[in-house]
Amino acid sequence: MTYNIKKENLKLFIFIWLPVLLISTLHYLTPHSLHWTHDILRRMYYIPIIFAGFYKGRNYALFTAIIVTILYIPHAYVELSNFNTDPASSINKTMEIILYFVIGYITSTLSDKIKKEKNKYQKAAEEIKNKLQEVKNLEEQLIQSGKLEAIGQMSAGFAHEIKNPLASIQATNELIQDECESNTEVTELIEIQKKELNRLKDLLKQFLNFAKPSEIENTDIDIVDLIKNLMKLIKTQKKHGVEFINNLSDKTLRIKGDYKKLYQVFLNLVLNAIDAVDKNGKVDIILEETDKYLVAKVVDNGCGIEKKHLDQIFNPFFTTKDHGTGLGLSIAFKIIEQHKGIIKINSKINSGTEFIIKFPIYNS
Repeated sequence: MTYNIKKENLKLFIFIWLPVLLISTLHYLTPHSLHWTHDILRRMYYIPIIFAGFYKGRNYALFTAIIVTILYIPHAYVELSNFNTDPASSINKTMEIILYFVIGYITSTLSDKIKKEKNKYQKAAEEIKNKLQEVKNLEEQLIQSGKLEAIGQMSAGFAHEIKNPLASIQATNELIQDECESNTEVTELIEIQKKELNRLKDLLKQFLNFAKPSEIENTDIDIVDLIKNLMKLIKTQKKHGVEFINNLSDKTLRIKGDYKKLYQVFLNLVLNAIDAVDKNGKVDIILEETDKYLVAKVVDNGCGIEKKHLDQIFNPFFTTKDHGTGLGLSIAFKIIEQHKGIIKINSKINSGTEFIIKFPIYNS
């Protein structure tokens, strides 16, 4: 701050006050007989006045004109024994002094107008930039939606083809278990088979949820209350040492949506964040309100995600984990899309990951 002030003052001295002093000094030292030199020097005063008007505005331009006039009047109208006077006529010198103020006023007025127009165009450019970013986000959302829809249709067919054979296998497995109760070794193998069949059944359920998500129940939701309830659950089973930080207050932030589905989204994001951090990691949950959106962020300082994977992170069956189906974030994407919202990710290796969800605000 101090450096900028010094730099500003130096610029004013070099381009305004130093020229004024030099011109005045030359005026006083130039012989009376050199009419043309006095005419040039008198008009050179316009340069610092114009600069003051364009650079600092009206008040500074008029202040510069006052200082110039004070320095010039003794040379113009007073006979000084050790200095020369301006040989021009009194009317010319008086008109010149008036013009100092007129030029200062005009240039500063033009400068103010130019600055206003510049600010106006900068604001318009910023708005266009924001609109283009919104269009880009919507385009990415549509591309992702198209990919999810195509894979969803395939998953639906695949899930339905497996569903009936799986039910038959489970029923047969239970019959075999009843027949072989006395054989411990066979019973143990059947138990393992039952667990794997249940796991396959859960996976199939996820496929169906992804392929054909149920309609949302559009109700009034206090998102602050939802996050607080989620945190009560998470804190009972978190990693030892993981720190949770939030900016939740008693303020009510309402959106339209499906409580259970949104709870599922935030639960998925927070559990992912917990998986990504070490035992001394940190998970932040942040809620913000803008004119158009309610913004929710889930931020961790964990291992991060490689840049090459970020474009695929919402694709179904894509995962960077050793375990998991790769459907959690795809389902979250679909749920947010059902709520007319936007979900984005920022991540950097060894720095952490940030999920940003924007929900439209509905005016009651």
